[in-house]
Amino acid sequence: MRATQRFAPISLHDLVSDAGLMTRLDRKYLLPLDDVAPLLHQLNPETRVLQIDDERTFRYRSVYFDTPDLKSYHTAAQPRRRRFKVRTRSYVDTGGAFIEVKLRGPRGVTAKSRREIAQTETDRLTDDVRATVANLLESGAVDGAIAWELQPTVASTYERTTLLAHEGYARATIDTALAWDDHDGDRLRMADMAIVETKSSAQPSEIDRRLWRMGYRPQSMSKYGTGMAALRPHLPSNRWTRLVRGPFSGH
Repeated sequence: MRATQRFAPISLHDLVSDAGLMTRLDRKYLLPLDDVAPLLHQLNPETRVLQIDDERTFRYRSVYFDTPDLKSYHTAAQPRRRRFKVRTRSYVDTGGAFIEVKLRGPRGVTAKSRREIAQTETDRLTDDVRATVANLLESGAVDGAIAWELQPTVASTYERTTLLAHEGYARATIDTALAWDDHDGDRLRMADMAIVETKSSAQPSEIDRRLWRMGYRPQSMSKYGTGMAALRPHLPSNRWTRLVRGPFSGH
């Protein structure tokens, strides 16, 4: 992403040290790819960008798992007070793969746990991984037996650039080359859009304020939920209906 060349690099270690140990509020924005460069050009020049081995943009692949009746999807679409999400995540360029379980409790607090797995285990859960998932689900008061029902539903791929705002307490990720592949064979491509997610304290970051001035507001969005709703129109989309009928349609 050329527009990040004006920013100094930051290592992964320093990024986590500077902005990793905070109470975070996540805000997600969907914007046309053509608006990403203007956004970056407006940011304070002391903003820094994650760089590993001279690279600043990295490919990710996530495989989402759900039950045959899509419990994870439906509890998010409704939405329910207690919900869960299970996925594997692969860092395509830098290596490494993880199983991740996200749990959202009745007070709206989201907790994410993960464990490293082999690259060969990202599309199918082994019994050992399912046992780990069961324990994590039970820690969030979710029935651990669900772990043994999980099957792959959709894979999401994208390219990510990570920024540390000049204030030092906020991060932002910019995801481009957005793509989904349903395990039923359907495909969704959104090469002309980008998802920007800010992670900060309750106080909005400069990146949030710049986006607001450009006319963008945070949206309820989930790569799994919104992608599934767009790929399977018969599913109830509820909180993602406007996105599914708007930017996610016609791709």
